[in-house]
Amino acid sequence: LAADNPFLKEIFASEGAGLIAENDRVIRSRYSLERYRDALLETYRAVAESPVRHSIDRERLLDFFLRGQRFTVVSSEASL
Repeated sequence: LAADNPFLKEIFASEGAGLIAENDRVIRSRYSLERYRDALLETYRAVAESPVRHSIDRERLLDFFLRGQRFTVVSSEASL
């Protein structure tokens, strides 16, 4: 890639490792498992606190939805 695009060396030479480290920090903070967990928990909380206009038992529905058999691991920090 570098041989076909010699200008890449010049672009990254001025920024160096600092830019890469900053990009790494930003990506890890914005796309961390903790941030994903917080967003998911907020969604669950909002759903659980929403008024119900049907006869479905919210506890049974949540229990069904959270069954372990329904979950598939998408990714984890351990696999990085």
